[in-house]
Amino acid sequence: MRYLLFVLFFHFSSPTAQELRIYAVDEPPAAYINQYEQQDGYVLAIVKAMQKELSNTTPILFIPEGRALTIMAREPNVILIGISRTPSREHHYFWLAQVMVKKWQVYALSGVAMNIDTLDDLKVLANIGVVRGDVREEWLINRHFKNLNSVTLHKQNIQMLKLGRVNAIVYDEQGLRFHANTLGFRLGDFTPVYTVNMAPVYIVMSKYSNPTLVKNWQQAFKTISKNGELQNISEQWQTKLAQKYNMTSEIRNNILVF
Repeated sequence: MRYLLFVLFFHFSSPTAQELRIYAVDEPPAAYINQYEQQDGYVLAIVKAMQKELSNTTPILFIPEGRALTIMAREPNVILIGISRTPSREHHYFWLAQVMVKKWQVYALSGVAMNIDTLDDLKVLANIGVVRGDVREEWLINRHFKNLNSVTLHKQNIQMLKLGRVNAIVYDEQGLRFHANTLGFRLGDFTPVYTVNMAPVYIVMSKYSNPTLVKNWQQAFKTISKNGELQNISEQWQTKLAQKYNMTSEIRNNILVF
Protein backbone atom coordinates (compact mmCIF):
# COMPACT_ATOMS: atom_id res chain seq x y z
CA MET A 1 0.00 0.00 0.00
CA ARG A 2 2.84 2.43 0.87
CA TYR A 3 4.47 1.72 -2.48
CA LEU A 4 1.18 2.33 -4.31
CA LEU A 5 0.65 5.64 -2.48
CA PHE A 6 4.21 6.70 -3.33
CA VAL A 7 3.68 5.90 -7.01
CA LEU A 8 0.40 7.79 -7.09
CA PHE A 9 1.94 10.77 -5.30
CA PHE A 10 4.90 10.83 -7.69
CA HIS A 11 2.64 10.56 -10.73
CA PHE A 12 0.33 13.40 -9.76
CA SER A 13 3.01 15.69 -8.29
CA SER A 14 5.73 15.14 -10.89
CA PRO A 15 6.91 18.53 -12.23
CA THR A 16 7.34 17.03 -15.70
CA ALA A 17 3.63 16.21 -15.74
CA GLN A 18 2.21 19.30 -14.02
CA GLU A 19 4.41 22.39 -14.14
CA LEU A 20 4.94 24.74 -17.04
CA ARG A 21 8.40 24.67 -18.60
CA ILE A 22 9.82 27.10 -21.14
CA TYR A 23 12.66 26.10 -23.47
CA ALA A 24 14.63 28.06 -26.00
CA VAL A 25 17.15 27.01 -28.64
CA ASP A 26 20.20 28.96 -29.77
CA GLU A 27 18.71 30.69 -32.81
CA PRO A 28 19.78 34.35 -33.03
CA PRO A 29 18.29 36.88 -33.23
CA ALA A 30 15.21 35.11 -31.82
CA ALA A 31 16.94 33.68 -28.75
CA TYR A 32 20.62 33.27 -27.84
CA ILE A 33 23.26 33.66 -25.15
CA ASN A 34 25.06 36.97 -25.69
CA GLN A 35 28.72 37.92 -25.15
CA TYR A 36 28.01 38.57 -21.47
CA GLU A 37 26.69 35.01 -21.04
CA GLN A 38 23.19 36.39 -20.59
CA GLN A 39 19.97 35.28 -22.27
CA ASP A 40 19.04 37.63 -25.08
CA GLY A 41 16.93 37.80 -28.21
CA TYR A 42 13.97 39.41 -29.95
CA VAL A 43 11.50 36.55 -29.38
CA LEU A 44 12.85 36.06 -25.86
CA ALA A 45 11.86 39.67 -25.14
CA ILE A 46 8.35 38.95 -26.42
CA VAL A 47 8.03 35.90 -24.17
CA LYS A 48 9.21 37.87 -21.15
CA ALA A 49 6.59 40.53 -21.89
CA MET A 50 3.96 37.78 -22.00
CA GLN A 51 5.28 36.39 -18.71
CA LYS A 52 4.97 39.83 -17.12
CA GLU A 53 1.38 40.08 -18.32
CA LEU A 54 0.68 36.67 -16.74
CA SER A 55 2.74 37.30 -13.57
CA ASN A 56 4.66 34.18 -14.56
CA THR A 57 8.22 33.57 -13.34
CA THR A 58 9.02 30.24 -15.01
CA PRO A 59 12.76 30.19 -15.87
CA ILE A 60 13.68 29.94 -19.54
CA LEU A 61 16.17 27.16 -20.25
CA PHE A 62 18.33 26.79 -23.38
CA ILE A 63 18.68 23.24 -24.75
CA PRO A 64 19.58 21.69 -28.14
CA GLU A 65 16.72 21.77 -30.63
CA GLY A 66 16.59 18.01 -31.12
CA ARG A 67 16.15 17.47 -27.39
CA ALA A 68 13.54 20.24 -27.19
CA LEU A 69 11.43 18.66 -29.92
CA THR A 70 11.66 15.25 -28.24
CA ILE A 71 10.39 16.75 -24.97
CA MET A 72 7.63 18.63 -26.80
CA ALA A 73 6.47 15.37 -28.42
CA ARG A 74 6.23 13.52 -25.11
CA GLU A 75 5.20 15.97 -22.42
CA PRO A 76 2.42 18.52 -21.83
CA ASN A 77 2.72 22.13 -20.62
CA VAL A 78 5.96 22.87 -22.46
CA ILE A 79 6.59 26.11 -24.34
CA LEU A 80 9.26 26.37 -27.03
CA ILE A 81 10.76 29.62 -28.33
CA GLY A 82 10.24 29.57 -31.28
CA ILE A 83 9.91 27.28 -34.31
CA SER A 84 8.95 27.62 -37.95
CA ARG A 85 5.42 26.59 -38.91
CA THR A 86 5.28 23.97 -41.65
CA PRO A 87 2.50 21.62 -42.87
CA SER A 88 4.21 18.58 -41.33
CA ARG A 89 4.25 20.27 -37.91
CA GLU A 90 0.76 21.72 -38.06
CA HIS A 91 -1.02 19.21 -35.81
CA HIS A 92 1.81 18.60 -33.33
CA TYR A 93 1.67 21.84 -31.33
CA PHE A 94 -0.52 24.66 -30.11
CA TRP A 95 0.60 27.68 -32.15
CA LEU A 96 0.46 30.40 -29.52
CA ALA A 97 1.74 33.40 -31.46
CA GLN A 98 3.48 34.29 -34.70
CA VAL A 99 6.51 36.41 -33.81
CA MET A 100 8.73 36.59 -36.90
CA VAL A 101 9.13 35.72 -40.58
CA LYS A 102 12.53 34.74 -41.97
CA LYS A 103 14.08 33.51 -45.20
CA TRP A 104 15.87 30.15 -45.42
CA GLN A 105 18.85 30.32 -47.73
CA VAL A 106 21.56 28.01 -49.02
CA TYR A 107 25.03 29.45 -48.40
CA ALA A 108 28.29 28.48 -50.06
CA LEU A 109 31.81 29.84 -49.65
CA SER A 110 32.34 33.03 -51.60
CA GLY A 111 34.40 32.44 -54.72
CA VAL A 112 33.31 28.83 -55.10
CA ALA A 113 31.51 28.30 -58.41
CA MET A 114 28.06 26.86 -57.78
CA ASN A 115 25.05 26.98 -60.10
CA ILE A 116 21.90 26.27 -58.13
CA ASP A 117 18.60 27.00 -59.85
CA THR A 118 16.32 24.34 -58.36
CA LEU A 119 16.04 22.08 -55.32
CA ASP A 120 17.17 19.16 -57.46
CA ASP A 121 20.44 20.99 -58.16
CA LEU A 122 21.13 20.86 -54.42
CA LYS A 123 20.75 17.09 -54.37
CA VAL A 124 23.89 16.61 -56.48
CA LEU A 125 26.13 18.33 -53.93
CA ALA A 126 28.34 16.00 -51.91
CA ASN A 127 27.01 17.30 -48.60
CA ILE A 128 24.85 20.05 -47.13
CA GLY A 129 25.19 21.16 -43.51
CA VAL A 130 22.06 21.28 -41.36
CA VAL A 131 21.31 21.13 -37.64
CA ARG A 132 19.87 17.97 -36.11
CA GLY A 133 16.21 18.52 -35.22
CA ASP A 134 16.08 21.86 -37.01
CA VAL A 135 13.09 22.55 -39.24
CA ARG A 136 15.33 23.00 -42.26
CA GLU A 137 16.72 19.48 -41.80
CA GLU A 138 13.16 18.13 -41.49
CA TRP A 139 12.03 20.12 -44.55
CA LEU A 140 14.84 18.74 -46.72
CA ILE A 141 14.42 15.16 -45.46
CA ASN A 142 10.73 15.35 -46.41
CA ARG A 143 11.90 16.25 -49.93
CA HIS A 144 14.07 13.15 -50.09
CA PHE A 145 17.50 14.72 -49.61
CA LYS A 146 20.15 12.07 -48.93
CA ASN A 147 23.20 14.33 -48.76
CA LEU A 148 22.60 16.06 -45.42
CA ASN A 149 25.34 16.39 -42.81
CA SER A 150 23.64 16.96 -39.44
CA VAL A 151 25.40 18.56 -36.45
CA THR A 152 24.25 19.92 -33.09
CA LEU A 153 24.78 23.68 -33.52
CA HIS A 154 24.55 26.20 -36.35
CA LYS A 155 27.98 27.62 -35.59
CA GLN A 156 29.49 24.16 -36.16
CA ASN A 157 28.04 24.22 -39.67
CA ILE A 158 29.49 27.66 -40.33
CA GLN A 159 32.92 26.51 -39.19
CA MET A 160 32.70 23.39 -41.36
CA LEU A 161 31.68 25.44 -44.39
CA LYS A 162 34.57 27.82 -43.80
CA LEU A 163 36.97 24.85 -43.61
CA GLY A 164 35.50 23.28 -46.76
CA ARG A 165 34.14 20.24 -44.97
CA VAL A 166 30.66 20.78 -46.38
CA ASN A 167 29.71 22.23 -49.77
CA ALA A 168 26.88 24.37 -48.45
CA ILE A 169 24.69 25.03 -45.43
CA VAL A 170 21.01 25.92 -45.07
CA TYR A 171 20.46 28.80 -42.67
CA ASP A 172 19.16 32.37 -42.48
CA GLU A 173 21.07 35.62 -42.88
CA GLN A 174 20.30 36.85 -39.38
CA GLY A 175 21.78 33.81 -37.65
CA LEU A 176 24.72 33.70 -40.06
CA ARG A 177 25.57 37.35 -39.41
CA PHE A 178 25.49 36.81 -35.65
CA HIS A 179 27.56 33.63 -35.58
CA ALA A 180 30.03 34.78 -38.24
CA ASN A 181 30.73 37.82 -36.08
CA THR A 182 31.26 35.78 -32.90
CA LEU A 183 33.49 33.30 -34.77
CA GLY A 184 35.66 36.05 -36.25
CA PHE A 185 34.47 35.47 -39.83
CA ARG A 186 33.13 38.05 -42.28
CA LEU A 187 29.65 37.76 -43.73
CA GLY A 188 31.33 38.30 -47.09
CA ASP A 189 33.08 34.93 -46.65
CA PHE A 190 29.73 33.33 -47.53
CA THR A 191 27.38 33.75 -50.49
CA PRO A 192 23.65 32.93 -50.70
CA VAL A 193 23.10 30.75 -53.76
CA TYR A 194 19.46 29.72 -53.40
CA THR A 195 16.37 30.68 -51.37
CA VAL A 196 14.63 27.60 -50.04
CA ASN A 197 11.62 29.03 -48.21
CA MET A 198 10.01 31.97 -46.37
CA ALA A 199 9.05 30.66 -42.94
CA PRO A 200 6.74 32.11 -40.24
CA VAL A 201 8.17 31.61 -36.74
CA TYR A 202 5.93 30.91 -33.75
CA ILE A 203 5.98 30.45 -30.00
CA VAL A 204 4.42 27.02 -29.46
CA MET A 205 3.10 24.84 -26.66
CA SER A 206 3.12 21.05 -26.64
CA LYS A 207 0.03 19.01 -27.39
CA TYR A 208 -2.14 17.75 -24.50
CA SER A 209 -1.21 20.86 -22.49
CA ASN A 210 -3.71 22.34 -20.08
CA PRO A 211 -6.32 24.15 -22.26
CA THR A 212 -6.56 27.02 -19.76
CA LEU A 213 -2.80 27.45 -19.87
CA VAL A 214 -2.87 27.58 -23.66
CA LYS A 215 -5.68 30.13 -23.67
CA ASN A 216 -3.96 32.33 -21.06
CA TRP A 217 -0.73 32.52 -23.08
CA GLN A 218 -2.61 33.23 -26.30
CA GLN A 219 -4.50 36.00 -24.52
CA ALA A 220 -1.26 37.45 -23.14
CA PHE A 221 0.07 37.79 -26.68
CA LYS A 222 -3.14 39.47 -27.83
CA THR A 223 -2.84 41.91 -24.93
CA ILE A 224 0.73 42.99 -25.70
CA SER A 225 -0.24 43.26 -29.37
CA LYS A 226 -3.11 45.63 -28.57
CA ASN A 227 -1.40 47.75 -25.91
CA GLY A 228 1.62 48.60 -28.05
CA GLU A 229 4.19 46.53 -26.15
CA LEU A 230 4.81 44.15 -29.07
CA GLN A 231 5.30 47.06 -31.48
CA ASN A 232 7.76 48.68 -29.05
CA ILE A 233 9.79 45.46 -28.74
CA SER A 234 9.91 45.07 -32.52
CA GLU A 235 11.03 48.67 -33.03
CA GLN A 236 13.75 48.35 -30.36
CA TRP A 237 15.10 45.14 -31.87
CA GLN A 238 14.87 46.43 -35.41
CA THR A 239 17.12 49.34 -34.40
CA LYS A 240 19.45 47.15 -32.34
CA LEU A 241 19.95 44.58 -35.09
CA ALA A 242 20.50 47.26 -37.73
CA GLN A 243 23.08 49.12 -35.65
CA LYS A 244 24.98 46.16 -34.21
CA TYR A 245 24.77 43.55 -36.98
CA ASN A 246 23.68 45.56 -40.03
CA MET A 247 20.55 43.41 -40.31
CA THR A 248 17.73 44.89 -42.32
CA SER A 249 14.12 44.12 -41.46
CA GLU A 250 10.64 45.56 -41.64
CA ILE A 251 7.75 45.51 -39.21
CA ARG A 252 4.48 43.99 -40.40
CA ASN A 253 1.56 43.45 -38.05
CA ASN A 254 3.82 44.36 -35.12
CA ILE A 255 6.47 41.67 -35.82
CA LEU A 256 9.82 41.61 -37.61
CA VAL A 257 10.09 40.28 -41.15
CA PHE A 258 13.60 39.60 -42.46
